[in-house]
Amino acid sequence: MAARDGKVVILIDEYDKPLLGHLGQPTAAEIQRVLKAFYSVVKGTEAQQRFVLLTGVSKFSKVSVFSDLNNLTDLTMSRSTATLLGYTQAELESNFPEHIAALAAALGTAQQAMRQIREKRYFEPYLADGRRITLAGVAFSRRTRNLGRCLIEPV
Repeated sequence: MAARDGKVVILIDEYDKPLLGHLGQPTAAEIQRVLKAFYSVVKGTEAQQRFVLLTGVSKFSKVSVFSDLNNLTDLTMSRSTATLLGYTQAELESNFPEHIAALAAALGTAQQAMRQIREKRYFEPYLADGRRITLAGVAFSRRTRNLGRCLIEPV
């Protein structure tokens, strides 16, 4: 194909889905074996590729599945690609209102949210490129099913 039409683009959406569904189960080893073989083929055809894009929600770069595919560039924290994939706020609110409400009930107050952000250091990966970071601890109102009290603090 590459000889006839030029280099190819490979898009793999939800690369992590097969592993996520079987973590901790006996079937995981077989799935890892199959994925390792698949990614070995991807690596072996590198000369015919324009680029390869893998999307997923988990970072499995240290898993043996990718030992042959050792030239990955992680774009997760890249400013130039940050808005390339994902959901907008409006899409989240219109498609997942029940889940947001359930999460809000579990999260508690704005103070509790801010404490968790600081304890878990969720902001840390964003410090590397020198951006100014502002934390937002948000409570959700069960009554209005919307944002409630919000705390804003610089890092």
